Amino acid sequence: MSKTSIEKLIEGVKNGIFTYFRVGQLNPKILAKKLINPEIGKIEDFGKILRIHFLLQDHIVEFITNLNENIRKIKKRAQNRFILKRDQIKGRVLWQRTVLLRNTKFYGDNSIFICNDPQMNFNIIENIILKKILSIIYTIFKKDLIEFEASNYKYDWFNKWKGKTNNIRQFLVFYKKNIYLKKINTVELQDITDKQIFKVMKSRSKLYREAANILFEYKKIISNSFDEYFLSRLLTSTLIAPSDISTLYELYCIFKIVFKIQENLDMKLNLISKVNREFAIFENNNYYIYIYHDSTGSFNFYEKIHELNPDKIKNQYLRRLVISRKEHLRIIQNIMRSKPKPHIYSGRPDIIIEMWRKKPNRAKILERIYIGEIKYTISKNYFSQGLKELIEYIQFAKLNNSYLVNKTHSSKEIDDNLKIYGILIADGTNFLKEHEVLLLEKIDLLIFNTDSIDKLAFEFIDSIKLPLSSI
Repeated sequence: MSKTSIEKLIEGVKNGIFTYFRVGQLNPKILAKKLINPEIGKIEDFGKILRIHFLLQDHIVEFITNLNENIRKIKKRAQNRFILKRDQIKGRVLWQRTVLLRNTKFYGDNSIFICNDPQMNFNIIENIILKKILSIIYTIFKKDLIEFEASNYKYDWFNKWKGKTNNIRQFLVFYKKNIYLKKINTVELQDITDKQIFKVMKSRSKLYREAANILFEYKKIISNSFDEYFLSRLLTSTLIAPSDISTLYELYCIFKIVFKIQENLDMKLNLISKVNREFAIFENNNYYIYIYHDSTGSFNFYEKIHELNPDKIKNQYLRRLVISRKEHLRIIQNIMRSKPKPHIYSGRPDIIIEMWRKKPNRAKILERIYIGEIKYTISKNYFSQGLKELIEYIQFAKLNNSYLVNKTHSSKEIDDNLKIYGILIADGTNFLKEHEVLLLEKIDLLIFNTDSIDKLAFEFIDSIKLPLSSI
């Protein structure tokens, strides 16, 4: 049995991949060939997602990159300013007005002069539109893109903005300190009419034409007045795909799960980034549902080495294992002056689905959890490794200090009848006879391949639709 093709994976993620802003590459050709037609109502903060894609367009990057050089060519208009001066002259003396004033209001006072001291007026419509779009780009950087600029990740798709000279930082400084921009008034976007924008689109200056076109494009985005072609062109030119096919396969599986839940519930996709932990969210009067990808969600999946006392461990193998790990930690700290992670186990599932029931006073209680591992493989060995990892996740999962399986501490946040599911998805599991096996008491292990994910059923969907009093 062969692995699922990239083409099929792309087809499966195309209606959600525009929310992806983790490590990846910008605009692979295979993605650009696919039509993107998202259901806006099922996406959390779709405006922010569009604003980020808006700034990733090549023509905007080029516009900002060349701004420092082009800004010197901006227009200004001389505006007459008549001033009265005594015993000094500033600008050109208007003798006719001066003589008239001396013979009327200042009779015989030859120290009086009326001068024309023209000032340069930068507040023409071309400059106002230019500053408006620059202020918009500045705001998007500061509010929406700053998390990626500051991240320790190396985002290939973001390098076009960072560049060799860090174009973002240069622009942020430029916008705040440029002497020409300071002379231009800032106006509200609604005070700039489409007629004014269309007029500037015809300017002889490339700088103004580009500014007007970009501003008009942005107005379409924030007003949701775009058509399917516009949205498809914007998204397909700025889509980000994971750098490796294994992550793409994980997204394929998770999107299928989310889309399946969306058929019954108003679950919304979230912006997928290092900062935004939830992949998708749902909330009604009674419940929260959170879906996480490559995350620990609300839980801990690790065991700290310093919390284990070898003297209390009877099994010789486990006792010696703990001693050896502690010795390694101590020696490394002394020799390298570094602090390695002080844990004997650490894990991070590929997928977590949490179902929380609301309680009074903003409290909530965990009623159901799905913990999943996803393997892009048809190998029995890798399948076995995935199963081993999944079982470990389930056994080590803790909410605060309480294990989910066989709780060691009482917890007001965990329902006494908590249902735990393990999900293992592998690309080819045709060697299995069953797709569901009992792992532990009250824990179901669900095993699927790529084609059978659609058979995954969520019991909580019917429960969520019931009134809280009947649950």
